[in-house]
Amino acid sequence: MYGLSPYVVAKCTSCARLSRCSGSGVNPTGTGDCDGAVNGADGKPIKIPCACPPSEDEYIQQMTANANAGHAINNPSVQVSYPLDNSKQSQLARLTAASITLQNLNGPGKGCPVVSTTFSAQNAAINAQS
Repeated sequence: MYGLSPYVVAKCTSCARLSRCSGSGVNPTGTGDCDGAVNGADGKPIKIPCACPPSEDEYIQQMTANANAGHAINNPSVQVSYPLDNSKQSQLARLTAASITLQNLNGPGKGCPVVSTTFSAQNAAINAQS
């Protein structure tokens, strides 16, 4: 598949850095939820698990494993495509792969929500490209 080429790792690193949530661990509720970095429609931070998003190292390891396998390692029925060109379609495919990785970190559907990242804003920015 993709191997562990520096290019793939660089792309994963880029996704991981862009997904980091500076709000993680802020204003814990006592039930495992904290304020995320993304605000909801009410203008208030969306609550996310305090453990989200994962560390950059964990995320890169999972993303690389998923890209190499062509599916989510922790949810094998979910295919992952990680094209390396810079077309709009490929950027969106990589963002989808990043979201799948995030949402399946600890098993099928057992990971971090997309709202714990800036992925929605990134998706909008990519779609706004001409």
